[in-house]
Amino acid sequence: MVSIRVTGRASLPVVLVATFALVGCERGESAERAEEAERAESQGRAESQTRAEENVAAENPDENPADENRAVENPVAGANEGCPEGMAQLGDDPVCMDRFEGRVEGEGDAAVAVVAEHSLPTEAVSWVTADLACRNAEKRLCTRAEWLLACQGPAGTRGFPYGDEHEAGRCNHATAGVTTDLRVAEGGEYERCVNEDGIYDLVGNVGEWLSDANDDLRETIGGSFGTAARYARCDYANRSYQPTDTAWSGQGFRCCRDLE
Repeated sequence: MVSIRVTGRASLPVVLVATFALVGCERGESAERAEEAERAESQGRAESQTRAEENVAAENPDENPADENRAVENPVAGANEGCPEGMAQLGDDPVCMDRFEGRVEGEGDAAVAVVAEHSLPTEAVSWVTADLACRNAEKRLCTRAEWLLACQGPAGTRGFPYGDEHEAGRCNHATAGVTTDLRVAEGGEYERCVNEDGIYDLVGNVGEWLSDANDDLRETIGGSFGTAARYARCDYANRSYQPTDTAWSGQGFRCCRDLE
């Protein structure tokens, strides 16, 4: 406190007024310093809480799983332990599926299925040849249930392998059922026509033979490069059965294998 001397009768009131003014200033400054300290402490607590939450999220990434039917973008391929090269595990199921549609190499009993990115899949192949080629590669044709799991996702409701809504140009199929200038594409050429497991061309490109039997007939699924968008989808209801020795344009295959 600063003392002020003033002569005359008014000295006492003036000293008191000055004293009270100085005390008020000191108290105001103290209050401001206390408020600033409280704000700094509060901000520090908030930052600590944020860091703690980020650490918990990093240690427990599965606590907030993404929507099963979300749009699929740039899946990490080759991250499926236990499956042979070029195959991907179907979610948590003990099944591996070729990431790309198959190509037949060799003839007759020596026909074998090979699969690789940027490989042109075989079309106009019969079920008999596709079945043999998969078995010679120590694989098998996929079942309908396996194909639907890959295409529709774990929830079983997805309309397309990449999401719920159709996106023109994302997969290799006709935009209006017109086949002019359409062709079979190399595996992975339509890089956004892919599911969350890194499996490409489940709809369009070539229709895929399945192992399921209906008397002496077998089913093809997924549509081909000449199939209109309304038919080239995961949940198309009409099923296409063909004799096992037919080899029409646009018919191809994909192999599966039990996870060992």
